[in-house]
Amino acid sequence: MRYTEQQAREKIVETGLDLLHSGLTIRTWGNISARIDDDTILITPSGRGYDVLTPEDITLLHLNDMSWEGKYKPSSEKKVHAEIYRQRTDVDYIIHTHQYMASAVSIAGRDLVLWEEEHVKELGNTVPCAGYGMSSTKMLEKAVAECLKENLTSNSMLMRAHGALIFGEDKEQTMRRVLMLEQIMKDLYDKKDPEGICREKYGDAEAPEDLGSSIRTARGILIHKKTGEYLIKENERTQSVSDRTHWNVYHMSHEAGCVRHITHPAVMTYSLMGKEMPAVLDDVAQITGYSVPWVDGMDNPNVSRLLLKHHMVLIGGNGALVMGPDEAEAEARAQILIKGAYTALYQNAIGGDFRVSYLDASLQKTFYERKYSKLKE
Repeated sequence: MRYTEQQAREKIVETGLDLLHSGLTIRTWGNISARIDDDTILITPSGRGYDVLTPEDITLLHLNDMSWEGKYKPSSEKKVHAEIYRQRTDVDYIIHTHQYMASAVSIAGRDLVLWEEEHVKELGNTVPCAGYGMSSTKMLEKAVAECLKENLTSNSMLMRAHGALIFGEDKEQTMRRVLMLEQIMKDLYDKKDPEGICREKYGDAEAPEDLGSSIRTARGILIHKKTGEYLIKENERTQSVSDRTHWNVYHMSHEAGCVRHITHPAVMTYSLMGKEMPAVLDDVAQITGYSVPWVDGMDNPNVSRLLLKHHMVLIGGNGALVMGPDEAEAEARAQILIKGAYTALYQNAIGGDFRVSYLDASLQKTFYERKYSKLKE
């Protein structure tokens, strides 16, 4: 079903909000497009959050020469969308997500055969997996094009260490398929029981010590713990090891605005393993680089330094700390860490060893930080 241009603009904005509200994406990750005629599509712009997106923000893109019209340049993965529209004339709507379980299962790099009639009817016989290509590169475009050519009856695709592509005739059908794919991937993840496998080898996590979360304020550092909130003023001496870590982070960098203690089960479980968490997803590489470091405890003198460099640090058996310039960014990074932990645990369960290369991770982290700084300005 092809929408009019105005209908398509409105549907894309609605879809972005649906993805946010359903927890299938974070802030600006992923992209959405709709075909309005044989040569023209509308696609989400680069760097605009779904929560602030308006119909007028959506970019118009011509498939024949990739020229565009609008206030903002199109998504950096516009050529991936264009390739699908060229090969699949029956497709009029595409949603690219970095949804949690599809991203985690994509690390295996394997095609998945579907058996249930309902799933086959919506998604096809197979959910293929495109080979890895760094986000927004020709390598990724080529991997998607090759995978698509070999699976022309599939209505979804995993992108290894990246996310998923789902396509259909209209917004409603495509969004339904997005949700269905995530449930299929969750069932597969649960069946493998990655967290159970890890706990069996490394032991169960004890009740975590409350390391506190904090924000920088005009009056000092506000620490929040389960027992309550309290302020550490500029020249006040801190008593606990965790409080000193918070204090050090803010005094070592004026860019630090929020520190979160993350005790999500997947992060807690991975922190038991006693080793760094590799950058198993592009999302993780963009934030932390080649790996998320691990320390044995809060008394390690390197915690603050590592947190400032990598924006997240695993604390042995006690989850992780995540740092951001503000509360919103710290929360986004926390969700990326959780998704990374799911993915790394899944890979551990199936015996894989994939990780984003050092060069790719460094490039992505540098690009993200520059892009994010520009957007904040």
